[in-house]
Amino acid sequence: MEVNFANVKMKDVVLMSSNKIDKDNIEFIGDNHITTNLTTPSRGYVFEKPNNEEIADIKEYFQKIMEELGIDITNDSLSGTPYRVAKMYIKELFYGLNPDNKPRFSTFYNKYSCKKMLIEKNIILDSSCEHHFMPIAGFTYVYHIYENQVIMFEN
Repeated sequence: MEVNFANVKMKDVVLMSSNKIDKDNIEFIGDNHITTNLTTPSRGYVFEKPNNEEIADIKEYFQKIMEELGIDITNDSLSGTPYRVAKMYIKELFYGLNPDNKPRFSTFYNKYSCKKMLIEKNIILDSSCEHHFMPIAGFTYVYHIYENQVIMFEN
């Protein structure tokens, strides 16, 4: 079946994503940042394996990627790269996938009835692109006009 992507509607994308996805569909969905899921796409067993085992597995897989690319992993500067990448994925880049690591915030009563805008600047943002597995790093801002409750962010 050939698909004219110029005429594709969201219901068609949902249908394509539920069947075997071919290269054209993968590129169309990825290039247009289309999602059919509003939750983190993870499997049920995701946090059952200890971090050190995940790092060991990813190290092996990434070493195979480097070898496939023809990179000499015996080179002094590259010999530890598979481990470093695996550790980065588990301990840094995808750290936030674990619900235990989600940011915490709480509210408290606005006893002074302040009506001004609260601006929290330069909040460090570390995330990742789910389409390319690349890091996204930067800063974000929160603007909040409080009424009865004030939001407090915790590190």
